[in-house]
Amino acid sequence: MGLIGEKGLMRAVVVSEYGGTPVLAEVPTPQPGPGQILMRMRAAGMNPMDRTLASGDWQPAPATFPMVLGADGEGVVESVGEGTKRFSRGDDLFGQLLIAPIGSAGTYADYVVVTEDAPLARVPDGLDPVLASALPTSGGSALALVELLEPLNGKTVLIVGAGGGVGSFSTQLAANAGGRVIANVREAAAERMRGYGAAETIDHTAVSLPESARGALPSRRNTSPM
Repeated sequence: MGLIGEKGLMRAVVVSEYGGTPVLAEVPTPQPGPGQILMRMRAAGMNPMDRTLASGDWQPAPATFPMVLGADGEGVVESVGEGTKRFSRGDDLFGQLLIAPIGSAGTYADYVVVTEDAPLARVPDGLDPVLASALPTSGGSALALVELLEPLNGKTVLIVGAGGGVGSFSTQLAANAGGRVIANVREAAAERMRGYGAAETIDHTAVSLPESARGALPSRRNTSPM
């Protein structure tokens, strides 16, 4: 990503109106006020939600234009505003910056300014910035879903669409929580899902998902077909 230029501009991917075509543009570089931090973005995660926000499907949620796209990201604190205590210059952070008004803290940009209370966390040692930027929305959604099901010890969990972002995280989290995971994925992704801890995989394009899932349940394995 670029440095702050002499004109006080930065690069960002924006739309000028709902439904507009995303373009790479120069916009004013934000500056941190009291209690805020300026992050130099190193990586941004991409989600279907980004397109939904740009389309206007979430109206009347407040938005600002040009709308800077992106909610997930990873970056380094470049500077802090007066009174900021939670983070310091040089901190390596990641999180989901889905902050009102939409577009005010988009991560498809060189820099982002948010309050120190934004949903950010320090990047664990050894975690690649690109991987960290892909975690917040998919990983957070998966964690919330799996926590709704816990405790999972002794339970069998069917995860439909396990090969996607949320599904991949859900498979790992459910398996780690003690669940026996049946992952619904195409055959090409079967080995990857078993590496995530899935006990079995079902390819819905090759067999009936409901019938195969019922047959995979432990209580039915030793029963005779009706």
